[in-house]
Amino acid sequence: MGLFDIFKKKFESVAPQKAKELQDAGAVLIDVRESHEYRSGHAPGAKAHGSRGN
Repeated sequence: MGLFDIFKKKFESVAPQKAKELQDAGAVLIDVRESHEYRSGHAPGAKAHGSRGN
């Protein structure tokens, strides 16, 4: 493992139907948008991660 490997992508994007299937199997959907974006609408069951300070 190189020094900068910690910055490599560790998450993947999935289509809405796949996200629903994963949730049904026990996965947790985390909404990484800003708080005001989350409040304006989000996927059923999505958890807000909190503000990134932007």
